[in-house]
Parts: sequence; C-alpha cells; structure tokens
Amino acid sequence: MDELEKDNKNNVKLYQYIRKQNRKQTIVNIDSKDWEKHFQKLLRRDYDADIMDQNQIVYRDTSDEQYLPTKEEYFNVLKCLKMNKEGGIDGIVNEMFKYGGQILEEKMYELITSIWITEKMPREWDTGIIIPILKKGKPHLCTNYRGISLLNAAYKLLTSLINKKLQEITETEVGEYQYGFRRGRSTIDAIHSMNQIIEKCCEHNINIHILFVDFKQAFDSINRDAMVQDMEKMGIPRKLINLVRMCIKNSKAVVAAKNGNSEEFAFNAGVRQGDGMSATLFNIVMDRIVKNTHAEGTIINKSVQIIAYADDLALIARDKESLSKLLAVITNEASKRGLDINVEKTKYLSTSKRQEGRDKKEIVIGNFKFEIVENFRYLGSIIDNEGKRQVEITQRIQSGHRAYFKYSSIMKSSRISKDTKLRVYKAAIRSVVTYAAETMSLTRDAEEKMSRFERKIVRRIMGMKKIQDQEYRTLMNHEIEDILKGENIVRAIKARRIRWYGHLKRMEKNKHARKITEWNPDNNRSRGRPKIRWEDQVRKDLSMLDIQEWSKKIQDRTQWKEIVEQAKTYRQL
Repeated sequence: MDELEKDNKNNVKLYQYIRKQNRKQTIVNIDSKDWEKHFQKLLRRDYDADIMDQNQIVYRDTSDEQYLPTKEEYFNVLKCLKMNKEGGIDGIVNEMFKYGGQILEEKMYELITSIWITEKMPREWDTGIIIPILKKGKPHLCTNYRGISLLNAAYKLLTSLINKKLQEITETEVGEYQYGFRRGRSTIDAIHSMNQIIEKCCEHNINIHILFVDFKQAFDSINRDAMVQDMEKMGIPRKLINLVRMCIKNSKAVVAAKNGNSEEFAFNAGVRQGDGMSATLFNIVMDRIVKNTHAEGTIINKSVQIIAYADDLALIARDKESLSKLLAVITNEASKRGLDINVEKTKYLSTSKRQEGRDKKEIVIGNFKFEIVENFRYLGSIIDNEGKRQVEITQRIQSGHRAYFKYSSIMKSSRISKDTKLRVYKAAIRSVVTYAAETMSLTRDAEEKMSRFERKIVRRIMGMKKIQDQEYRTLMNHEIEDILKGENIVRAIKARRIRWYGHLKRMEKNKHARKITEWNPDNNRSRGRPKIRWEDQVRKDLSMLDIQEWSKKIQDRTQWKEIVEQAKTYRQL
C-alpha cells in the first residue's frame, strides 16, 4: 500500500495494482486428482470423423517462403511481450527473451525459422500448466472454473508470429458480424449495435426476436480436425495450417492445485486459453458456422442478423419462423465442430408490444425450450426489450458500491493521500459504473442518480470539512465539482459518447455499427412523444458546446480529440 502511494502519479503502476487486486480469488482445497479428472473429461473428446463436409476446400496460391517470419516481424512480436506474466512449465518468463541481449535474440530467431521450415518444435513446448479460474458459483465445484494455460514463453513467441500471419488473412475473410478479438473492434461495437437496433425497432414498431446463444465450454470443445478443415476452406496457406497442426497435435497439460500439480495428461479438444493464436482460430471456426447460415447482412434489409463477440452470439430475426430456421442451421453447424448450445443460459427477448403471450415464461424454438426475459446482460451491459435504462443504471450503481468496498482498505487508510484515493476511484470504481457509457442515452433522472453516487463516494474520500474549531460540515455539491476539476461522472459519459460518435462517423460505410446507427426505418412511429434517441443526445451536447461545423471537424481526429477534452470539463453540459 505504501508502494501505491509512492507511485500515485504513475498510471501504469496504478493500473497494475488494480489488476492485481482484481485477480485475487479464494483458493479452495480441491485435490489435484479431482482437477485432473475434470479437465481430462472436458478436453478429451471422441468426435465423428465423417461429420464434416470435405468439399469447397481452396488453397491460397502462395509460396511457403512468403510466410517465413522476417527479423522485423520477430522483433515486433518481441517488443509486444507483456511483462510480469507467469512463466510456463520451464519457469522462463517473457522478460528473459525481451532483455536477454542480441545473442539470445539471434539464436531464438534461428530456432523459430528452423521450426517454421521443418514443422517440428521441441516437445517440451507441448505441455502447459492449467490454472483454474473461478467464473461464478460455488468455489468447491470444479465445473464452476475455467482453465487458463500457462505456456512456455518461447512457444508463445512462435504462436504470436503464426497468429500475425493468420490475422493478415482473417481480417479480410471474417465477416462484419464478428467483433471479438479483431483490430479496431471491441465489445462497445457489439453493445452499441444491439442498443441501436432495439431503439429504432421500438420507435418504429418493428417486432424483432433476439436469441442470446451460449455455448457449453466453447473454447475447450472445438473439434480440431473440423477447425483445420475450416482453415482450409477459408484459404489459409498450407504452411500456416501445418504449423497450427504441429502446435496442437501433442497437447499435454498439468493442473496447478493447492496440493501441487496433477499428473501430466494428453488431450485432443479445444484451443488453449492463453495461447496467442487461440482467439483467431476460434473466429475461423465461428466464421464458417455463420457463413453456412447465409445471414451475414443486417436487419435493415434482411429478415435475420447475427452479432457476435467471439462465442457470444446474438441471433436477431423479424419473425419467429426465421429465428427458428437460423437456430437450426447454427445448431447443426456448431455440433459438427464440437459446440453444443447451453439451453439453460441461452435466453430469448422480444420487442413486441402485444400483450398476447406476455405472461409466458418460456418459448419453444425448434427443438429447444428457452427462458423468455425482458432484459439480458450482454457483454457486461443490460439490454432491455423496450430500450429502457433504469435496470442498467441501478445495477451499475450497485456495482460501483461493491467496487468501493472492494478497495475499502485503500479508501479508509490514513497512509494513502486523498489525491491517490481519487485516482483509484476514477480508475477502479467510476470505470465500473461507466462501462460502455458510449452507448448510453440518459434521462435527467439517470444523470442525477449517477451524480448522487459520485458525490457520496467523493464525500467518503474527502471526509468532513473543518470550518471552525470542533465544527465540521459535509462538502457541498459545488465544492465536489471543484475537487473533480469539473470532470464529473456525467460529463465523462457525455465526452465518451462524443468520442465514440466521431469514431462511428469515420468508419467505412459498410461497417455494421455505422449502418445501424444511420438507419432510418420507414415504419410508422407510435403516437406521442418519442423516447430519447442516443444520436439526438450526442448532437444536443455538441450544440451546447457551441461547436461550429462539427460535421467537418469530425473527420479530423486531432480536432475531435480537442472537442472531447473540452466536453469533459464544460460546466454547462
């Protein structure tokens, strides 16, 4: 804690401390043999060898030499290695390669190019250490954990280079529906697209049906032979396919438990979470599943649409029949690749205003029965079937209070300065409340609730104000404004909305997030005053800032950044 105070001006050290706090979890005494049985059952599969279609395989016409990594590519990967990470089973950490000197750099590059050419790697690189991470639920049940693999640093250097080569192809081949683990895309794109679809459909009386699909242990369940076929169908060069097969064909693991590591065991399923190329490989598999549905457009001009963030799929349809057909194809294609739908966690949501069927708790779609919900936590944000924000605002503020108590040892410590406490508040508490704030349209009531939350936390941090001997009072609202230097939680949200709006308007016109934002449905609106639109709020904020010709300035990143900075502390907002 003294170290935190010492480095209170260092943003990197501050965020490292916060991440360290977030990683803390209760260590439960589950025996290593139990862990071994659990992960063997999860990662060893018997697949039907004949279930995949062998047709439509296209090989990219390129020489293997073109895909040999250059020294420049190797050094770029070396620079990007993250520090303070655990080593693999050999105990070697990333820092050793990053700061090992020129001789080690040259020898490692020679080794990697040799592996690239011969397609043979040291067998010691096959084994990883699985670290069980509690997701949610009872901590004494192995099934409530997911496994993160600690892999040898040298192996991660190799797979990072393979991944760079794969991404050069997947960035142009994977459809616009996929936002997960792609350059220039994030959860914000997916959340914003979903919110805009619901906002516009509710306003224009368009009934849509959404199925939030959850797969059982998606990353751990993939049929590797099917994955290789999907790589072939995408046109991935044979050299890269062979290198991927080399990396996964002899996978082994030990599980780290409180009473020591388990026995080593081999497995044949899934992609290892912790491997640099796993996310890209998963996207290749998911892309083939989606492409086989022929549902790659948007709800603007099609009866169905898919929004995906890695394995988080949202199936959107204008009618139940279309949704049922889409689900049938998804289920069939996913099962060929080892993926099964988790019926309990998959939820159905509809924007229909009809009272008929409102009392139903479940719906049958195809061969499945799903729970009907009015709102759903999608990628950390609450999606409401009427586009309302009340539930989300309430839950965000509750999460903010939980975050405060999580860091209460800092907030209550007399060894930590008030300035450091405010920095921790903004980095670790306010950030929880304002997650995906770019996508929010806020009523005055919602703004006031957030402001009250912030004032309450700041008063706790700053304490009572002394006015005379033995006489104290609570801080007034305007004094809190001065402490925050005008950058309160509401202005922070508005500034982020403006920044995101600029990003949207600079996107290519074929990007789904932009197309949906600019969509103006032809359907008639209901009578009465329409609900607050997200874009109208952003334009109103720009008007209050008195920005002249903002539609031209929006294309200039530097000018737009200045506008965002102005919005953070503009007292009239």
